[in-house]
Amino acid sequence: MFNFGFTELIVLGTIALLVIGPKQLPQVAKAVAKLLKEVRSITSEVAGSLTDARHSIQNEVDQVKHRVEDAADFEAKVMDLINEKAKQSPEGVVAQNDAVPVEPPPKKKKNIDAHFDGDPGIKPHGLPEDEVDHSSDNPSEANTDKTEDGGKESTS
Repeated sequence: MFNFGFTELIVLGTIALLVIGPKQLPQVAKAVAKLLKEVRSITSEVAGSLTDARHSIQNEVDQVKHRVEDAADFEAKVMDLINEKAKQSPEGVVAQNDAVPVEPPPKKKKNIDAHFDGDPGIKPHGLPEDEVDHSSDNPSEANTDKTEDGGKESTS
């Protein structure tokens, strides 16, 4: 601890004998020995508690590592299931989607004259009068032109 050699101890004992005196030297030596014993027990107790704390922290770190590994394994399993479902045939996916009927959203009618307060004298810019749909309820009829032979042809 202090790295004293034999000669240093003899010098220290001689100084203590001269300062303390021969009558009180044994009592002082016992008190110093008791003090050193208490210091050693306290340091060993502190070292033990530090070791216990280190072990408990290491155990908690190990538990967290295991939880992270378990979460990573779970994520890998979920990703495998997702990839497996993604690789299924499109017919199976379509059949699953057809099982739940889906209604299309209601179509909104666009009446361009509503923007001009119904004034027939005002025409929107860039649209000839024959291309503006004023009252068609069916959008498929609004986007068709008649051909020369009388059939309908889609413009889109």
